[in-house]
Amino acid sequence: GHVEETPEAGPLTPPTMQDHFADPSPASSATGSAGSAAGPQGRSGGDGAAAGRQAQERASEVGRELGERLGPVVAVAEDVAAKALAASAKGLDLLARKLGERRRGRGSDG
Repeated sequence: GHVEETPEAGPLTPPTMQDHFADPSPASSATGSAGSAAGPQGRSGGDGAAAGRQAQERASEVGRELGERLGPVVAVAEDVAAKALAASAKGLDLLARKLGERRRGRGSDG
């Protein structure tokens, strides 16, 4: 009963940020599979910088798309916030007047 470890039983490593944001295009998958013999993460030394640039480009593209999609939502939220602040200011003004009237009423009673 001796059991030997297989290569599949090695420690699992979570994907890196570069792996997570890697471009899923066929060209990048070919580069990734060709580089699998280069190192533990499947990249040779020079591929890391290119993958970093690709990740940055993809992140900025996602940011632009998100900004375009959320633009109308932000505009509506700003409008609602402005109306809420205006209503709050009116409410506080009304409260201040009521408190002033009560204070004056108590002052004249005494």
